[in-house]
Order: sequence, then structure tokens, then C-alpha cells
Amino acid sequence: MKRNRIFIIAFLGAIGIFYYVWQVTSIANFKKFETTRIAIGKVELNVFIADTFDKREQGLSGTKYLPPYSGMLFVFPQEGVYPFWMKNMNYSLDLLWINSNGEIVHVSEEVSPDTYPSQISSPFPIRSVLEVPAGFFKKENLKIGEKIFFYDKILFE
Repeated sequence: MKRNRIFIIAFLGAIGIFYYVWQVTSIANFKKFETTRIAIGKVELNVFIADTFDKREQGLSGTKYLPPYSGMLFVFPQEGVYPFWMKNMNYSLDLLWINSNGEIVHVSEEVSPDTYPSQISSPFPIRSVLEVPAGFFKKENLKIGEKIFFYDKILFE
């Protein structure tokens, strides 16, 4: 009986250590990205900014999760059509396609990692893409045409 208790305590301890390492590893993947705070309607988010080729190429690939009410904002140098894929992703996302006026012009909901190597893009020219956890667009009752508000930074004009 005592041996079983020791085994259970050791097992739970190992799970706790694994969970901690998993959390720290995922968070460390975001360290190289600058962050800013944005709002869409009444919803506020902290976003990681992918505004260089290398950061856009890395994106959220390899991360284990995206913290609640956070996202990654991919900012491009000019408005255009930019395809996205789900290479090395571990979870599904909603992609909000945003034009130069800061308005959501298209949404790709619940995009699964299983879609790789297919690429998806907006039928409209965009200046940025906001990746958020899958289901976020519906859960927060967001709409096409809503504007993104930047609290502490202007990323494009």
C-alpha cells in the first residue's frame, strides 16, 4: 500500500514537471516577438507582432498553444494577397484578414493543421492577418467590417 502511494506521488510529480516544461517551452517560442495590445469591438487582445520575413515565416509554427485573448498579427509592407499554411502547427486557428484601413475583410475559421500543405488566402487584398485560437471569431461575435484598434502602436497607415 505504501509503495503504491509513493508511485502515485512520483507519477503526479512527473506529470507536474512535464506540464511546467511544456508551458515554459511554449512561452519561450514567443520571446523574440514584440507585442502590442489591440481591440476589435469590445474584445481586447495581446498580440505578438510578426513584421519581418523571418518572423512571418516562423509565426506560430511549433508552439504548443496560444494563450487566451492573444494572437499573432502578421504585418506586411504593402497591401496584397498573401497565402498562409499550417506548417508545423499543433492546433487550429481562426485567421482574420485585415485591409490597410484596419478592417476585417475576410475570415478563415477553424483552420486545422491537417490542411497543410494547402495554402489559404483572402479573396481581397490585405495588409495584415490576425491569427487567434480556433472558434474565437464566433465566440466573441465578431463581424466582417469591424476595425482593429491599436492602443500603443500604429503598425500601418
